[in-house]
Amino acid sequence: MTAIKKIKSNLPLIGIVTLLILFTLLNLPVIATLWRHSFDDGTYSHAYLIPFITLYLYYQLQNDKLLVYKASFSRFGFLLFVACCYGLFISASAQLSIGYWLASLGILIAAIMMLYQYHWRVIFPAAFLILIIPMWGPLGKILQSISVYAVNIMMGYTGIPTYVEGNFVSIPAGVFEIAGGCSGLRYFIVSLAISSLFVFLNMKNVRNITLFITVAIIGALITNWIRITLLIVIGNYTDMTSSLMVDHNNFGWYIFAPFMILLFIFGNYLAEDHSKPALKPKHKVDSKINIPSTLLILIGLFISSTTISNNLISDQHLMSKSLKKYQKQQELTPFVQYYTSVNNNILTIENTNIPMETYNFSGYDLDAKPTFYNNQSTPDSWKINNRYQHNHWNIIELEQRSQKSLVATSLQLNDQLYANKSNFKMARLKAGLIGTKETKLHWLRIDCKTNCELEKITLNQALNNFKVIKFF
Repeated sequence: MTAIKKIKSNLPLIGIVTLLILFTLLNLPVIATLWRHSFDDGTYSHAYLIPFITLYLYYQLQNDKLLVYKASFSRFGFLLFVACCYGLFISASAQLSIGYWLASLGILIAAIMMLYQYHWRVIFPAAFLILIIPMWGPLGKILQSISVYAVNIMMGYTGIPTYVEGNFVSIPAGVFEIAGGCSGLRYFIVSLAISSLFVFLNMKNVRNITLFITVAIIGALITNWIRITLLIVIGNYTDMTSSLMVDHNNFGWYIFAPFMILLFIFGNYLAEDHSKPALKPKHKVDSKINIPSTLLILIGLFISSTTISNNLISDQHLMSKSLKKYQKQQELTPFVQYYTSVNNNILTIENTNIPMETYNFSGYDLDAKPTFYNNQSTPDSWKINNRYQHNHWNIIELEQRSQKSLVATSLQLNDQLYANKSNFKMARLKAGLIGTKETKLHWLRIDCKTNCELEKITLNQALNNFKVIKFF
């Protein structure tokens, strides 16, 4: 009886764990992309801790009697759940990363709103999972510019002659680049995660919450500026021979740790008095789950499942070389990942043979798309002299040593070609309304004998005569 009573008292937490596991199993392709771009990335290395923190917070909520099943039906939660399920279907079909990541988070939050008595503290642990999503990259550009400006000011107080041009800081000992990794984004995210967690556990006053999180974020950025400035100063006085010039990431955490200690001291000053009796839940604790809401959630999860929909694509022809890692190459060939198959053809125009490769993407993987960020149409070792568009094709003029060549690329969805990636993504989004996933990438090259002018005419003729084949 004791074991049964213990299980019964833990049913709300068991419901949360079951929901998370079920969503994970039904959306393995989404989880795979998170693992690929978040857990396996240095900027988001904190991602390993976030799920465990979320589960601990729900465990704490259950102990506080705030995790309570909802007896009534939540219309708002249901509408939000349906909208997010459809959003997942569309964005997964269109292979829009931010779309299906945010839709997945929305599904979890909406499902919790349908099953449990609403309280912001019940929503927070699920919303905390947003720190896993690798959507913070655009913020890095802004923080990088701010870091360059701040370091320039701080270097003015060191007495070291400094010249800043773009993202490069020149001093007598050498040149430093404030690259994207020096933007302070990782400190920003970690500080936001820790401060929001501290707020959840210790604060309720809106003014104190706002002040604490603001100090945490600004302090994290200042910490990064101090790190960069100290590295430049150390590089100047050691004539760039210090080991910190090579391994400077750990150095930043040595500075960040004391700041976090001071932040916690400040947070304890703002925290509410915990000697006061805790607030009692407004609703009577009920271990009975709402059956209609549960059934609707199960139906929605299965219908919007990316695991099921991707497995319905009967395609077992993933080529092993499509998973190779990018390496600098000398030969003028594209680097493409996660394609399903590739067709090699020769276009003949006026006795000129033009090699052509067509990469087919069935959408079996959410990263199986022509616009995958790591795909390269030309090797880095080739110098780009010019870019222009002809009809629906991008033309690139390349040069390596004495060899000049032309490369043409185009993206295909259904029977339409696209040169512009933004237009292609918009078309994919519209096609996602009906679940269309198949896309193509066309790549062809022509080597120039002299200055490529005659070859441009030949290439334009070949592109004008190109016939689009809709199906694989």
